[in-house]
Amino acid sequence: MTQWLHYVGGFYDTDKFIAEAQRLGVSRRIAPNMAKSLRYGDTIGLLKNGANGVVTIIAEFRVEQLTLDSEIAQQVGAQLVAQGRAHFSEGGGRVVRECGNYETGGTWYVDADLSEIVEKASGIAEKRGDKFSLLIGGPLIKALEPPVLLQPAPPFTRGFMRCRDETGFEFEGESEQKMVALLDYKKRRRKKRIDLQMALPAFT
Repeated sequence: MTQWLHYVGGFYDTDKFIAEAQRLGVSRRIAPNMAKSLRYGDTIGLLKNGANGVVTIIAEFRVEQLTLDSEIAQQVGAQLVAQGRAHFSEGGGRVVRECGNYETGGTWYVDADLSEIVEKASGIAEKRGDKFSLLIGGPLIKALEPPVLLQPAPPFTRGFMRCRDETGFEFEGESEQKMVALLDYKKRRRKKRIDLQMALPAFT
């Protein structure tokens, strides 16, 4: 599996983020092209900007869930169920996070790579002439106390950075592979964001 790095935005302080992630898991918005590069079971180190350009890893989560717009999820799920590669579980509800809130429908437990699911979803959205939302998520597998300082610090980006070396934490057993229907997403609004794009040294 691959280790990635990803910055947590300024809606959170570290303690709030860890507490929320331990309760709800981690869920992060991701572009379709980037999502195709990830695999279920990959681990993602979560970064925070501190004072004077200091960057630390505060926690790590394991990718187990892809959340799609509800109509697209229904169509992708139906294709996989027809192929005998998924089963559907009823449920869902409202998820309230510091950065926003959303409703979820049921969950498909899938035997398919993230890249395949995103390809299917992209094809459906293209035929409809629509853009679509993607969230990746999964359980918090490690909260780092104290946080680990990164030197040199990777450049700030809202995307995901692949690590050259696999430095993730070991875990036992198979990770789940889930696809969830996103019914509604409302981003929290503030007059001013507090996370700044800082000038940092190049990541090597």
